[in-house]
Amino acid sequence: MVISYNTYKADYEKRKNKNILFFKKYLLPYLIIIATGFFIQLIFHYTTIYTIKTMSNNMEPSIPGGKTIFMIYPQLTQIRHNDIVSVFSASLNQEFLCRVVATEGEKVAFIGRSVLVNDRSIKTYNSKEGKTSDSENFDIPREIFPVHNASAVNLQPGTFYCLNDNIDNIHDSREWGPLTKKDITGKLWWKGF
Repeated sequence: MVISYNTYKADYEKRKNKNILFFKKYLLPYLIIIATGFFIQLIFHYTTIYTIKTMSNNMEPSIPGGKTIFMIYPQLTQIRHNDIVSVFSASLNQEFLCRVVATEGEKVAFIGRSVLVNDRSIKTYNSKEGKTSDSENFDIPREIFPVHNASAVNLQPGTFYCLNDNIDNIHDSREWGPLTKKDITGKLWWKGF
């Protein structure tokens, strides 16, 4: 059987139109949705929200080690009391989480093994006893006193003082001193678990 060129061309055009219609009707909308979602995620990741995985127990029991949490860039929000923030330690080349316990104009003191903010004891977590209590109700080990040699710190404008929820872990303002907003790399947005 011999097929004429015109019949072949008509059959080819019909298949071509069918393929184009299938692509426009089914594949193109899905590709647009996937590309749009990827683009939005990319924008959020680099301008708004990012994830980190906690590697230590410094924020236990609030945030256990090994959990993924969502952070928002600090330029997009205000840092306030009780916010959990991430701080990059250049000396250790690692990011750490800590809780803002004092802001500009406040005084942080370490007196009689108690942690005081504006002369009031703050709640801390003792990992050895496994409970939260006022900091004056348990013995804080000598090695976790401020490394920057200050028994009391008056915070200057634009500075923050951060402590870990797990008071036994000293990777916080006791080691680094007061922090500025430039030192803070993110603020907890959602715990994600």
